[in-house]
Amino acid sequence: MIDKHPINSLVNSETVSDIFLELEDTFKFDVDVQCEMGKPISRELITFHEMKTIYDRCTEDDFFKSYKMVAVEKSYEITKYHKVIIITINEEFLKKTCTHPRIILQEDYDSDLKDVLDRAFEYIGKENITYIHRDMRGLDRDHRPFVVGYEKPKMITSPVLAIYFDSYGAKEYK
Repeated sequence: MIDKHPINSLVNSETVSDIFLELEDTFKFDVDVQCEMGKPISRELITFHEMKTIYDRCTEDDFFKSYKMVAVEKSYEITKYHKVIIITINEEFLKKTCTHPRIILQEDYDSDLKDVLDRAFEYIGKENITYIHRDMRGLDRDHRPFVVGYEKPKMITSPVLAIYFDSYGAKEYK
């Protein structure tokens, strides 16, 4: 039986970024995962029991080593963030193909986009996705322009597909 740690099942934006690296490899899309508000939305302390194996050191024979399982209480601080995945069309790709970006950002048109979105939705989970937004002018759901990049911030003016979701971070509480 594979032991899955409950904390590892939380949606983490770094894993979401890794899923979308496949999109970037196609050279069709630029993908950015960023925190929507910049600060954690909520913090919660959760406690549960983990099973720990304790081996008896008294026996000399490794084959007959005795052990016992003990439940150990663990506490974790869970931090919740609102994150957004911003998908835009790569300008170099547009110059080569002359395809309208509005058509490319439709799931049923582009098989690469559909495949990776399906995998991302599967990982993020429907319960963690709060909103899916498409805008042909590059505006977010509050009608403000998206700004991507940290070293060289760039305002998006092209069509955008944005997926708003809840992401979590966890650290052991002592």
